[in-house]
Amino acid sequence: MVRNKVSKYIIREAQDYLSQNYDLQHTTVITGSDNGSGYEPSCFDELAIGAKKHEHFLDRYHLNRKIRKRLSMMPKRLQNMLFQAVHNWDSDQIQVILDTCESIASDTDSLESIQLLRRYLKRNWNYLKPAVERSLTAENVCLGGCESNHRRFTYQLKHQGRSWSKAGLKAMVNVITSEINGQLEAAMLNVPAASPINIKPVKISASHFLKQPFTQHQGIKHGSLHLDAATSSAMGNLVKIIS
Repeated sequence: MVRNKVSKYIIREAQDYLSQNYDLQHTTVITGSDNGSGYEPSCFDELAIGAKKHEHFLDRYHLNRKIRKRLSMMPKRLQNMLFQAVHNWDSDQIQVILDTCESIASDTDSLESIQLLRRYLKRNWNYLKPAVERSLTAENVCLGGCESNHRRFTYQLKHQGRSWSKAGLKAMVNVITSEINGQLEAAMLNVPAASPINIKPVKISASHFLKQPFTQHQGIKHGSLHLDAATSSAMGNLVKIIS
């Protein structure tokens, strides 16, 4: 429920921004998501109102993760074959591979996992269609900031519940970006020198410290262990351990 409210708010904000700053009547809008609750293709249709064309894709990262999870018990060869069949948008080949997986499934849990994957692919089939199959070859196709790219920022900045000020967040993003681009060392060498801090000397005479009130300290307490303590007592056990 919370995710739904947040996603609707974000999409509404994005829709307002696009309508106020862009004329989309000659633009092909390409969107992508995991198609989960609050991020269904219909939500993105609202963003593309007035556009020449709207094409929605199932996010490749979530697709691959789903296949790996559902076929984790299957041989790697079958997993790789399914990846290729999905990439080629080959429905017949996908059915053959999934039928093979079902035939060698060793338990009911594995069988159920394969059936769930079959339904997942069927439900999202139209959004797996490659760009070349959507008559987008003449368009400049760019899917924008992929989750696998911005994850290197979010994972490091959100890890362990961290929080940042605006200035601190900007600085950390610059550090991560420089590191990704191989420019961190050069960026650090070009950091402008900090302005010197003006420290005003304060004159304090030694008599100031001598006038401080004397504090009585407790001296060292001396103790001893009696060797004739009863062996059943705590002190007797301690003497036994030490000796």
